[in-house]
Amino acid sequence: NNGDDMMTVGKIGATKFPHPLAWRVIRVSPAVESDDNGSRQADVDNLQTSSSIREDERRGPNPITQFYILFKRFIRVKADNYIVLINHVVQAILMSLLLGIVYIDLKQNTLAIRDWLSLLSIVCIFYPFMIMLGVIGTCYEERRYLYFELQDRLYSPAAYYFAKLSSELPFHLVYVLVYCIPFYAMVGLSADSYTCFLFYVYVSVSVFTSRSLAMMAAAIMPTYQIACILAQSIFSLFIMGAGFFINLDSMIYETRWLSVISYLRWSYEALCIIEIENLEFQCNTSSVCGTDLTIHGSEVLKVYAIGDVELWK
Repeated sequence: NNGDDMMTVGKIGATKFPHPLAWRVIRVSPAVESDDNGSRQADVDNLQTSSSIREDERRGPNPITQFYILFKRFIRVKADNYIVLINHVVQAILMSLLLGIVYIDLKQNTLAIRDWLSLLSIVCIFYPFMIMLGVIGTCYEERRYLYFELQDRLYSPAAYYFAKLSSELPFHLVYVLVYCIPFYAMVGLSADSYTCFLFYVYVSVSVFTSRSLAMMAAAIMPTYQIACILAQSIFSLFIMGAGFFINLDSMIYETRWLSVISYLRWSYEALCIIEIENLEFQCNTSSVCGTDLTIHGSEVLKVYAIGDVELWK
């Protein structure tokens, strides 16, 4: 009867079964005699079996299936939100046009050497920084359902990270391409196809490294504002150690480790090597050139301590 059922539930529940649905499983099981030890043990075995089955169900699919499902979901969400896609494309075009107008038709003379270096440094900073702030905002919007889904063990954090990064790869490759084309043509950088390809690859790597930095800051910090402060602080340290604003040979030994870990330094140096190393700068200042009529790009890079590491040799 109902009283005996409740007594059985109370006795078995006292064993502290770990599964939260243990009481529900017992209530729907057939009634047994409370004084029958064999039947009571059978109830315990059935309960443990049911708990194990439910625990296996809560573990979710394997990592590959998790990645595939999340990848499809992120792609669908991105494609459906076409307003955001158009906004990113327009933003990339406007930033590129602004950069191209400022540095349009760069001259190849000694007075323009600093202009070439500043252009390539801005390329490494401008767009990656804008992308970083946008990624942090998106990560905090997704936290509303991310915590609940992780708690329900629908997928692992690793599957979420790699699926999100991979799903956004094709979209941001398009954004970077749209960003590079206008100013590249307006400024008059190298028309060699291999150099153009390397330029695009280096900028893309810099952008995606900034994305990873933004995702790390969003995962560590509890609020959007604090995450932005952390990401901007780390980004500023990387800028100071990249060789934009100070010659790396002028840095004291104790701070040179900043240049070693700065991904902005490596992207900046890579762009300088492929774009400047083979240029010939016409001399228009005798105090700089002496009797020479031109300065080779490799000499310029040597003066500014660019590419003087084993990595580029």
